[in-house]
Amino acid sequence: AIATLGQAALEGLDHDTVIERCARAVTASLALEACGVFELTGEEGRLALRAGAGWTPAPMGTEFVGADQSAFEHVLRTGQPVVIEDLSESAELEGLEVLRERSHRGVGLVCVGLPEGPAGVLVAASSEPRSFAATELDFLKAIAHTIAASAARRRHEQEMRHRSLHDALTGLPNRTLLADRLEMALAEARRGEAQVALLLLDLDDFKDINDTLGHETGDVVLSRLSARLAGAVRDSDTVARLGGDEFAVVVPFLEGPEAAELVARKLLDVVDEPVEVGGSPLHLAASVGVAIASSQDRETGTLLRQADIAMYQAKRAGGGVAFYDPGRDVTSMRYLAAAGQLREGIERGQLVLHYQPCFELMTGAVRGIEALVRWQHPSHGLLAPDRFVPMAERAGLMAPMTREVLTRALDQRERLARLGFELGVAVNISPRSLEDETAKDLVTAALASTGGPPSRLELDITESAVVEDCERVAAAMDVLGATGVRFALDHFGTGHSSLSHLERLHPKLVKIDRSFTARLGDSRARGLVGSMVKLLRGLGVIVVAQGVETEEQRVCLRELGCELAQGFHLARPMAAAQLERWLEERAADSLL
Repeated sequence: AIATLGQAALEGLDHDTVIERCARAVTASLALEACGVFELTGEEGRLALRAGAGWTPAPMGTEFVGADQSAFEHVLRTGQPVVIEDLSESAELEGLEVLRERSHRGVGLVCVGLPEGPAGVLVAASSEPRSFAATELDFLKAIAHTIAASAARRRHEQEMRHRSLHDALTGLPNRTLLADRLEMALAEARRGEAQVALLLLDLDDFKDINDTLGHETGDVVLSRLSARLAGAVRDSDTVARLGGDEFAVVVPFLEGPEAAELVARKLLDVVDEPVEVGGSPLHLAASVGVAIASSQDRETGTLLRQADIAMYQAKRAGGGVAFYDPGRDVTSMRYLAAAGQLREGIERGQLVLHYQPCFELMTGAVRGIEALVRWQHPSHGLLAPDRFVPMAERAGLMAPMTREVLTRALDQRERLARLGFELGVAVNISPRSLEDETAKDLVTAALASTGGPPSRLELDITESAVVEDCERVAAAMDVLGATGVRFALDHFGTGHSSLSHLERLHPKLVKIDRSFTARLGDSRARGLVGSMVKLLRGLGVIVVAQGVETEEQRVCLRELGCELAQGFHLARPMAAAQLERWLEERAADSLL
């Protein structure tokens, strides 16, 4: 019975159900009238009856005892069981009224302990005077251990859920929880006449603090400011951190635009108060965009986009508060239509991948392929990424788009492996997707669905994203790196990154931007590329040259020691079927 209960406790059965089953096992095995667990509550010094058997008619959670009284205090403090053979003869024991009122006389109390401390007390009770033999106490201890295992699992699940919905640095709700709260507020507004406002607050020139004082100081400032912002609004409002130095506030039950502006001004007043770090005051400024849900536009994505537009209007005006003005958003209907088409296109499989091979310069062998996403628009034909990726980021479509691209690229890699071509596949990933809380789950799921080795997946990150916020990108890479995937720093040389960035990120590959390849005919540019290659190889990084357009460039790069290259001169991007035929033809030619 204990083993069965223990398995139930660890396999996800509801915690209250585990307690009830354990309590029934106790009453049946020891011929008792009642058994239950009193758990420590959030109120200090209080225990509440969580669940059990034989406690009717009182509803669970309404019976309380003092944790600082009599037998309960002794059990919680020492962890040792207490047996009271007859409550009617133990008048000096306080806090046991809940048992006396039910005419319980013989009781045994056992601690339900967790590694971090006691969680509660298991109470076994008889209507007759009763002692508990050593074997019976051992049985109760085993039951308490099972309940503790269930409680530990429940706490772990609660912690994991909290982490998935809250920002790790500030403890504020994250983008996922914000969307949920916003949707709840909008749903409430749809049922009545109440209005909902969404405020986006972005700190002005916060990058200067990170660059001059370091990211640790920046994180301290963000943490302290977050606490102030959360304390400046009503309990019904939600302050969330969207990432970097951007915050959002959901204001439900709004009386009108004037009330929204009051909230925005209050937030700016909070930002205006200096934040003291290391004994020195730091002065901040911010821009706030406000969007109010109208009776027509009460969709989460619409409101987020409108608040974002308003926030940038405030920035262009030099800071302060700006309200979304439909009259100034001449692209709103066109944007919404296009975003809707993109969402539909992702769902209907209109995204297509073309693959560009990457070659070893010394041998000419194909080392891997890079997946390049295109959108086969039903009306406008094949669209390049710059026509729809920025819109996907603004419309909140990066997660489904990244999931689709990863899964299809890995599927193609596995198909090539079955044909005898064991190649790696590279996929570009945006900074927003990289830093998303679900990124690791997304990559893990894509790898699991295709069954390929993680080491064959390469995620390409642009150098400019690293320069903008190296620490956050590095932290995200650390999380994703645990899956076994490799990282490449893309468009290297265009973002002014430093050696410290490379040392912090330790990418497997670095891809030199095509602008350097194009200038290899110039001796100074050739010398610069040679120095870059030497430096990168000295750091143990594989060097890839992008944009090889001529035979002269290929030869020059090989002489400079560059290991890999890709470009139109070597092979153009190809659809999947064309790539397979091309690889098979190359393999056949090599046998001649």
